[in-house]
Amino acid sequence: MAQKSYKAQLKQLNKFKIEASAGTHKLIIDQPVSGGGENAGPSPLECVLSGLGACIMTMMQVASRKKRVEMRSLEIEMEGILDTDGITGRNPDIRVGFAEIIVRVKLDADMSDQEKLAFIKEAEDHCPASDNLAHGTQITIRLS
Repeated sequence: MAQKSYKAQLKQLNKFKIEASAGTHKLIIDQPVSGGGENAGPSPLECVLSGLGACIMTMMQVASRKKRVEMRSLEIEMEGILDTDGITGRNPDIRVGFAEIIVRVKLDADMSDQEKLAFIKEAEDHCPASDNLAHGTQITIRLS
């Protein structure tokens, strides 16, 4: 079994403003002003959506090379449906995470709509981010 570890480090800069480092890359994550932040970067939930969309897009690129499919253009729009009563604690019966994630794909390639959907589904099936979200990967919290 070949295992690889992925890491990210996060540091609180100010209230909700967080600096995330992954490899040689840095990203500011924040909350909107309406949520008490400075709107200095995407929110954590927007990062989840962006990561999932980027993963699906990457796996589509991998699949296009394997299948020798020319993708002339590719755009993905991600939308997460969330009931904020769960996060705020107003309703303890409401899930705090997304109830649904909608992936809208605009793909220009020589395929029928049915072939495009099958192609996208195959890529999504090989996307680790999608697998993590769909199958409840164990999260272990430790003090360091």
